Amino acid sequence: MDGIGWQEQNELYEFVNNLDMISEDSYTWVTRIDDDYSWVSDKTRVAFGLHDSCTFDMEHRLLDYVHPHDKKEYIEGITKKLADEELNKDDFCVRIRSEQKDFCLFSFHTNPLRNREGKMEYLVISIRNENVFRNFDPLTDLFTESKYVSDLAEIVTHYNKVAILEIHIEGFDTINLVYGRDYSNILLQDIAMQFIYMMDEKKAVYHLDRERFIFILKDAERTELLEFEGKLRRILSNGIMSDGKLRSIKIASGGILLDNYRADISSLCGQVTYALNHSISDHQGQLVIFNDEVKTNRGVDLALMKVIHQSVHNRCKGFYVEYQPIVDSQTGRVKGAEALIRWESEPYGNVPPGMFIDWLEKDPSMYELGNFVLRKALSEVKPILDIDPDFFINVNISIRQLERREFRTAVLNILDQTGFPPNRLCMELTERCKDLPPKLLDNEVRFFQAMGVRMAIDDYGTGSASSNLVLKVPMDELKIDMSFIHDIMDNPRNQAMVRSILYFATSAGMYTCLEGVETKELQDYLRDYGATWFQGYYYSKPIRIDKLIDYVMSSREE
Repeated sequence: MDGIGWQEQNELYEFVNNLDMISEDSYTWVTRIDDDYSWVSDKTRVAFGLHDSCTFDMEHRLLDYVHPHDKKEYIEGITKKLADEELNKDDFCVRIRSEQKDFCLFSFHTNPLRNREGKMEYLVISIRNENVFRNFDPLTDLFTESKYVSDLAEIVTHYNKVAILEIHIEGFDTINLVYGRDYSNILLQDIAMQFIYMMDEKKAVYHLDRERFIFILKDAERTELLEFEGKLRRILSNGIMSDGKLRSIKIASGGILLDNYRADISSLCGQVTYALNHSISDHQGQLVIFNDEVKTNRGVDLALMKVIHQSVHNRCKGFYVEYQPIVDSQTGRVKGAEALIRWESEPYGNVPPGMFIDWLEKDPSMYELGNFVLRKALSEVKPILDIDPDFFINVNISIRQLERREFRTAVLNILDQTGFPPNRLCMELTERCKDLPPKLLDNEVRFFQAMGVRMAIDDYGTGSASSNLVLKVPMDELKIDMSFIHDIMDNPRNQAMVRSILYFATSAGMYTCLEGVETKELQDYLRDYGATWFQGYYYSKPIRIDKLIDYVMSSREE
């Protein structure tokens, strides 16, 4: 401790503790560069089993907690930081053993403290647990969906009568398109402020995604739900003053009434969203209460939804994966496959995914199901790599997965458990990913790309969102929607559209895949378009893993 007085030591010690108080999921220390002596916050000391608040070689001590597969990356990253290199570049992430003895993903953030000559004397190091749920939405300051789910589970155990209301702001995509994202963000903040004014000890509001909000009303029956929804609708209809503009807001709404509810929370969340969807599609946005209209008129759908939820929570029982081959556009030889979810259960039999995927994507249980598909696909396809090391698998990733902080660690763990090489995995993002904040989506895409995973946009061209997405986020592959392909031989507009997309993608260094190739004639016609891969019924319908293995082996023998 030569060269520094007790007062300065105490100031540094107080400094790191104050930094840790700002965030519940961060751990901080300050390292003196000359002798690698560190001042450690109390929270950090307890978390990593240190006896003292001052220690030598803190960075080496932390190495014992780093995941074996991440030690090399950790050593390289921290060495560069301590050497005053790449301090301004993106911070790195590694897995570190938590207080619960599980590995969690931590991001490293560094800030130098320099003397008058510009030399770095101290380095402030803060590591943040990326698996901790955020309770507050940074845009609106409202509670998040994860908080909603956890609060709801607790509320239904303490209150016999509970009402839930979910609303959707109509025409928000148009507002965003016409006035820009900055204005729509301000509008959302002003709407959220109105909602906050309406809250009391019996009410809570949550921001689920861009244009969806949800409310929980404690000790509420039908009358209270109707009165609250009517008041909410009137306030928004009268207009929200935002950025100098008075804008009337229209909503669609769905609700549910609970009386001594004790079933699973995921099913409950799905039922509320189900009611909202029927408000949008069948009731011109007017309030639909799940208990009456949906239950009496949609009995078959309700029963199906309940069984599917139960299946997801029963270790995804009844769900399985089929694979549709992806072939080289010039040779027709199989290069990879897309994993597709399927579900079968009595008395429904084999249920088409179109009957459940759309509303499952709006439900929290999609996170579990999506991870199941990823794990299943990688474990089943892994043996094919012994036949063809260059074989790849495409897996669809939902917005419910990307928006969860723990998804990064989940993917890392699945890759570790299956032994599947990251560079043979491609994650396909759907149109709904447009609902994610651009910065969040960009961060997630870049993180997985840094691991070697390829990122693709599925059904490209079906909406403006995918076009905007590919300009903002560095994607590796475009899969052009089959709607452009079916009549392309007789449709000059589709011909021009597909050629322009392929030219753009090729110029940007992206792979491309044309979906919906169903005849030899269409295959031969499309070959001069310059796509990387083809996919469609001409080559194969979706098949089980044993038939896919046979398909790959026969393709290699040709």
